[in-house]
Amino acid sequence: MTVESERRRERRRKIKVQRIFAAEILGPVTPQNCFLHIYDLSESGMRVHTDLSFPAGESLPLRLLLDRPIDLNVEAIWQKELIGGMHVAGLKFLEVTGESQEEIRAFLDRHSPENKRTSVRLQRILVVEMVVGSTSQKFGVFTLDISTTGMKISHDYPLPEEVDIPFRILLEYDKPPIEVIARVTWQEANTLGQYVIGLHFSPLDGGVTSRLEDFIDHQLTGTRPAPRRLATMSDFEDV
Repeated sequence: MTVESERRRERRRKIKVQRIFAAEILGPVTPQNCFLHIYDLSESGMRVHTDLSFPAGESLPLRLLLDRPIDLNVEAIWQKELIGGMHVAGLKFLEVTGESQEEIRAFLDRHSPENKRTSVRLQRILVVEMVVGSTSQKFGVFTLDISTTGMKISHDYPLPEEVDIPFRILLEYDKPPIEVIARVTWQEANTLGQYVIGLHFSPLDGGVTSRLEDFIDHQLTGTRPAPRRLATMSDFEDV
């Protein structure tokens, strides 16, 4: 790949974010919690508004909580003080590990304008049936986002890793559940004692993909009237 083609790729990979994220400065003495208002993000850096003043020309270790925590070393290549003690800064990523790079790329994929249709922030309780071994369990799960490739959930207990888990998911109480095979890609405890879990779907058949795409479109556009009530376990048995 030529230098020019790499630059064109980099321009394509930059996205507008305009959201506030928690972060932690891992500095040499005491870690410092902060918030970063990220305006745009690419695989090589980001532009942020914050009340922090970044040391010029120095590498700063930073744990950034995007969809999940990412450890980075950043350097301010420029910054400007704003009225009220705020700063706007252009931060360059230094020596990004392969794992962190993949997390950034996955975030860009999920949130880039051309891929908005494939993922939606849901924050709803969905009724699911999960099968692990010979045991089947039905429960309500708080779903943070969902796409045609997976979903992020909050659950009271961790899920088994490195195994394929069959799920039946009731997206809408008046339609049959969809059936997917999912695998835990990451999970971690939060401050409430619950677990935030990333699930990746095995390739879906055409009918399930269409159901999910229609559901996501309805959630994004609001074209389907809001359900009269949330789905319940009894709905799961009835459809």
